[in-house]
Amino acid sequence: QFEDLTEVFSACAAAACYRRSMFDDIGVFDEDFFCYMEDIDIGIRARLAGYRCLAVPAARVYHIGSATTGGDMSEFSVRMTAKNIFNVLLKDIPAPMLFMMLPKVIAAQTVLVFQSLFTRQRPKLRKNMRGYWQGIGGALRQAPLMLRKRRDIQRARRISSHQFSVLLRASEQQKRAGRGTLAISERGQPR
Repeated sequence: QFEDLTEVFSACAAAACYRRSMFDDIGVFDEDFFCYMEDIDIGIRARLAGYRCLAVPAARVYHIGSATTGGDMSEFSVRMTAKNIFNVLLKDIPAPMLFMMLPKVIAAQTVLVFQSLFTRQRPKLRKNMRGYWQGIGGALRQAPLMLRKRRDIQRARRISSHQFSVLLRASEQQKRAGRGTLAISERGQPR
């Protein structure tokens, strides 16, 4: 899909190289995530701190997703994903966007639960709803910790909520259009 060196919003950690100076600046992977979505957390924190992420089409990475955790719908992966979705939202997303996203997140989670209960579309998830509820419980237990971390992240942020929102929207449009360029002006506007 991409032929040239391309700016993207963030990267999957299974296929990423990071500058040591970035980790020195924003911190390392958050151990409270353990696994699943820890790369999204670091990507958002990097963006909030003003770092860029580039996709290098010539690079080749071979990764079997979820191979060591029982697959993408194992009880473990469902638990960790459910917990860490809420951790990312609570910890990283600027308040204006968080308030706009929250109703959609709640609606999506409600649909997920109802689908698992009343349809046969997601049999693996139905089987692993215990993991989902454990993940939600884990997120609730970690909420005070994530809120403390949030204060530091938002205080250290180098781009505005608006600039972050523009980056996120441009990335989503790039993905939908299959374009190979995320062009953002210095003022945070798509070019």
